[in-house]
Amino acid sequence: RDRDRDRDRDRSGDRDRDRSGDRDRALVSRKRSSSASSSSSGGSTSSSEDAAEKKKPNWETTGMLKKDEGQTYKGRVLKWKQPGDMKQSKRKWVLYVFKDGKALEGEDAYFDLSLHPAFMFGRDAPICDIPLAHPSISMQHAVLVFRSTVSENTDKNTIRPFIMDLGSTNGTFLNKERIRSNTYESLTPNCMLQFGNSSREFILMDATKV
Repeated sequence: RDRDRDRDRDRSGDRDRDRSGDRDRALVSRKRSSSASSSSSGGSTSSSEDAAEKKKPNWETTGMLKKDEGQTYKGRVLKWKQPGDMKQSKRKWVLYVFKDGKALEGEDAYFDLSLHPAFMFGRDAPICDIPLAHPSISMQHAVLVFRSTVSENTDKNTIRPFIMDLGSTNGTFLNKERIRSNTYESLTPNCMLQFGNSSREFILMDATKV
């Protein structure tokens, strides 16, 4: 009987060791599975972060806003900035319009330049003081500005008219010579202006009564 009891105890101990081994193997298996899952998840997260890094928007300034930065009028950015010496003239400057050698009649016959210190020419009628419909004319083609500058003859400030082409495609012409873009050119009485390929001629006159 003592031997039978010893055998039973030995068998019971073997069964306990087997169960303990099974539990240990199960724990090791779970740890490995959890580690693999974590590694896979971490790799996926890293890939997502890399993709997000590549797709980040570029908020660096391109310079385009500064390039076009200027005054706005009726929701449009103007292609020129008012010079500090711009001033309305007290003289009666007038632009007379000719086509094919003949003076036009009606509202388009002339423009009184004594009303404002600056006048824009172009096809963008809502913002142009002197709208031009010819297809060769740019939307904002040129600007005529009165500026207070020192006269070469008297060494005194005189308000005189200037014309500036605003980078138009087909150019602005003074006495049939194309002028440089973005540069003020001085105007004199009886000079002629033309814009693009339009046949219209604008003659500047000082109609001030003496």
